[in-house]
Amino acid sequence: MLKTYLSTLLKKQNGFTMVMVMAVVVITGITLGVTAQSWRMVMKREREKELLFRGSQIKEAIECYRRQNVVMPLDSLDDLVNVRRNPPIRRLRRLYEDPMTGKADWRLIKDQYGICGVASSSDEEPLKISFSNISSLSGFEGAQRYSEWEFVSDEGNDHSKTYNSYHEGL
Repeated sequence: MLKTYLSTLLKKQNGFTMVMVMAVVVITGITLGVTAQSWRMVMKREREKELLFRGSQIKEAIECYRRQNVVMPLDSLDDLVNVRRNPPIRRLRRLYEDPMTGKADWRLIKDQYGICGVASSSDEEPLKISFSNISSLSGFEGAQRYSEWEFVSDEGNDHSKTYNSYHEGL
């Protein structure tokens, strides 16, 4: 009698195990989905910080080039890396890629003296919209796309304040 009772009980348990396995799979899937979404936000925030750093580095290299070459316009960003002088003066160690696109496809901003700045070519919506703690980036306030973050040379730029604000305020 005990044997038949146990076999009946075990037969009724088979469906319960399957339901428990399915519940664990669903919960695991939801947890992984939430984690992946959070990770994407973290990665986008890091690419955003890298865009601010690289764009500012290129902007400062353009400012340096313009202070030293008043008569020769800047026609290409390659001139910031490969200077044909003796001794060579490099204003950038290398030409940075746009971290939002992963390519060196910066949108060039020009004036009558050649290239005066760069902007990302990405039309993604930025996470960071307030730049109140960085006065040199106040023009980025309220930008709807990364392509609106224009790193344009400014002759009166105080590089030390900008550098400190990136490393303290972000």
